[in-house]
Amino acid sequence: MGASGWSYTVPYQPDLNAALHELRERVFAEGRYYWAVGDYCRWTGRCAVLHDAAGNPTELHFWGYSGD
Repeated sequence: MGASGWSYTVPYQPDLNAALHELRERVFAEGRYYWAVGDYCRWTGRCAVLHDAAGNPTELHFWGYSGD
């Protein structure tokens, strides 16, 4: 039993759901994931908008963990 942590930074876009969907598609296509097996599995995650020195949004950072 245990959890697997993850962390990704992608270019900024205002639609967070679209950004997460594109990231998920890329990670699955590249095979860079651990597929949890079992009846009980959960995940939790967070998102932050990163800004440049002028205050303009430049990147989205997603992080969290999945597992039991």
